[in-house]
Amino acid sequence: MKVAAIICEYNPFHNGHQYQIQKTRQELGADYVIALMSGNYVQRGEPAIYEKSIRTKLALLGGADLVIELPLWYAASSAQYFAQGSIALLNSLGIVNYLSFGSEENHLLNLKKLCDFYIKNQDKISELIVEFCKDGSSYPAARAKAVYALSHNTTYTEIMKKPNNILALEYLIALESSGSSIQPYLVPRTHANYHDSSISKNFASASAIRKQLLSNVPLGDISHTIPKDCFSYLNTIKSPVLSLEDYKEIIYTKLLQEENLCQFFDVSQDISNRFYNCYCPEDSIYDFIHKCQTKSLPQSRISRCLLHIALNMTNAHVDSCSNLQNPLYFQILGFKKSASTLIKEIKEHKTWPMVQHCHDSVDSITPETKELLVMEKQANNIYQMLFASKYHKTIKNQQIIV
Repeated sequence: MKVAAIICEYNPFHNGHQYQIQKTRQELGADYVIALMSGNYVQRGEPAIYEKSIRTKLALLGGADLVIELPLWYAASSAQYFAQGSIALLNSLGIVNYLSFGSEENHLLNLKKLCDFYIKNQDKISELIVEFCKDGSSYPAARAKAVYALSHNTTYTEIMKKPNNILALEYLIALESSGSSIQPYLVPRTHANYHDSSISKNFASASAIRKQLLSNVPLGDISHTIPKDCFSYLNTIKSPVLSLEDYKEIIYTKLLQEENLCQFFDVSQDISNRFYNCYCPEDSIYDFIHKCQTKSLPQSRISRCLLHIALNMTNAHVDSCSNLQNPLYFQILGFKKSASTLIKEIKEHKTWPMVQHCHDSVDSITPETKELLVMEKQANNIYQMLFASKYHKTIKNQQIIV
């Protein structure tokens, strides 16, 4: 049995995602494709535009056989922790043969060479990153400068300019560092780039589609970018969306009430000061983020910090799950009926406990992991509360079966 996994957000699912699933299945001869998907919160530091059961249904309609949720603690983190947590979870399943990922870099060998160089020079790179950050560079820029300073390789520098390349590099580093038997498989991005804001022909970036959806553009106007079955489903449910703006009251209240913002994950003293200095209750969240942004402090990190504050994700919580040798948890969000054999294999080989709807009713977990699970449930409750307030309907906790 050949099993391929795709680490994803599907925020939202579109034609490019379906293309990757089809290409992965065809090229690798995969019997099953697993989507390891972020839940209700994503890596850019925002709530997912569609809640996780909707995105699970879209993934299954689009070709995935099984959707597993990536825990919040990894899903809403920087690229490094996002990748490390994802790979640790996939390793724990014990049945994944391949990891399929998209990248702007067309040659897997170039990514592997950069990965090898990075691992061999990790300590020196870390030292240089600190120095470049002191000069005002953002972390991604500082890391690219550090790699060039040690390698003088312009190919490496070009690779590290693109967001999907950075994630691909993090996946390779995590695979190598964990001694994983999972083999990487590259699907080059041949259509819209990650940050493309325009929609043309049948392919568009998730960013461009989100922009349209949040602007209340009729769903029919972007129907050509979404697989037919997925569009029909979204049209049926009237595609209700959330954004970070819906969290404004929670975030601003926390900024006013919390005496120590540095207790929250990834919030430094400089960021805390920036938040207090830039706060204005009349501003939208996105205006506030724009005010806080500096050359060394990109919007993505600001958004993640605000999300961590809103969801009470503290450094203490993250420290308890940062040791990847200790199992966290996973849950199955949905599956095709034809994937019953795959689920049976996972249950027989898994080393991480399986939970359901953020309850440890399937496998027993440690008290420390239980606390993280409770926090994740609370984060989902906040999402559901805001959704219910905005649309006057509730979200049911359910597995999606197609």
